Amino acid sequence: MRTVMLFFLLCYATNLALVLQSEINFRYDSVQTDLRSSEINSLDISDEDRKISRFLMEEEISREISKNENAREISKRFIILVGTKWCGAGNKAIHVDELGYFNDTDSCCRRHDHCHDVIEGKGTKYGLKNEDSTTMSHCDCDEEFFACLKSVDSIISNNVGRIFFNILQKKCFREDYPIKSCIKKSLIRRRCKEYDLDRAKPKIWQIFDPKEY
Repeated sequence: MRTVMLFFLLCYATNLALVLQSEINFRYDSVQTDLRSSEINSLDISDEDRKISRFLMEEEISREISKNENAREISKRFIILVGTKWCGAGNKAIHVDELGYFNDTDSCCRRHDHCHDVIEGKGTKYGLKNEDSTTMSHCDCDEEFFACLKSVDSIISNNVGRIFFNILQKKCFREDYPIKSCIKKSLIRRRCKEYDLDRAKPKIWQIFDPKEY
């Protein structure tokens, strides 16, 4: 997805592996594992998380982790998130209906990729300047993306949400009443969670901070 140019795969893969270990209560040292498909099917986890378990056995994610490589170097090679066609920079789908292995999460990314209104990286629109090198989306699209990932509620979707909204902290834009001040900020990242808007004035195009995932 063009709006997520710097998806840190190493951070994602490391976190994913750790969470999976606690979820399914087994330890693996490499992609070669003796866990059988029947054992995976018996686990009390979601369908998408069960897919992840199989997927980790087939892919070389653990090898990338063991190399202890820099996240930026890995992100250059893995522009699209492993197991998806749309979650990352651009897409690698052959046609618009094609989805990756983690199809529920990928569907959210595809929908966000086709946002009806965007400001390209370093571009200007509605008098707003996108200082980021990646695309900024209309707030309606980011809201829908947030809700979609939450509804999937898998390890993959939640990692995508955390990376996009919490790590990359992608701002959005919309037409709304002028911002007078920020009346509530998040404790850790100090971004605005609630704005005081001047409803006595006409709406204008403005940039807003992202939600906390």
